[in-house]
Amino acid sequence: MWGGGKLNLRSKSLKVTFHDHVRDVLLKFESYESSHNTLLLLLKDTHYDLEVKLYYKIIADCDLIERYCEIINRGEANVTLEQALTGSIYLPREKDYRLTYLAGRWPAETQLSRGMLPDTKLVLESRREFLCSYTRITLPMNFQEFVCRALMN
Repeated sequence: MWGGGKLNLRSKSLKVTFHDHVRDVLLKFESYESSHNTLLLLLKDTHYDLEVKLYYKIIADCDLIERYCEIINRGEANVTLEQALTGSIYLPREKDYRLTYLAGRWPAETQLSRGMLPDTKLVLESRREFLCSYTRITLPMNFQEFVCRALMN
């Protein structure tokens, strides 16, 4: 859920501060568009001129869904964007899940890391103010191919 003014203990993917210091975002579904492999959902705030476009693109060869978004201020006043996460995933708790990702510092940026997902919040991020191979989680150029092979085996 993205905001809402009600008690919601889930972490928000979108956090903004409007010109009047209001920090609550209540997005409602407005419309959608679809093509052969992409779905676009348009969400609008119920009070402010803020739009969020969520894109879902199917990569059929790899059995993957790519997600990204656009956040658009259509109003006259400034909006401070505090947080815009790629997304949040809430998994059923009946199963154990394993996370696999690539990370590392220079010159070992592609170290395969695996671990069990905890029952709590997990965040993968860099705490440095600048990006460099020393601090970031990296994905090789052929990561899609790497994931495809891993899924097929």
